[in-house]
Amino acid sequence: MSIYNVGSEKPYTIKEIAEIISHSIPTNVPVIIKGQKNENKIDKYIPSVEKIKSELNVDEYTDIYTAIKKTIRFYKERG
Repeated sequence: MSIYNVGSEKPYTIKEIAEIISHSIPTNVPVIIKGQKNENKIDKYIPSVEKIKSELNVDEYTDIYTAIKKTIRFYKERG
């Protein structure tokens, strides 16, 4: 059994992902960043998808906006 990362090779900050989620829900919750910015901290999420691409020939086919909307719909339908 192998373990694979899934996602996009496009880098997103946690703030960008939070803003996409905020704009994807009806209430449009504001994104608030607490704490001080640390210049030495890595603040982008970029999964390595090389293994899944090379071993299973899988490629990205759903953009982050669509994936988040589908995830929200999934949870709304299941209460």
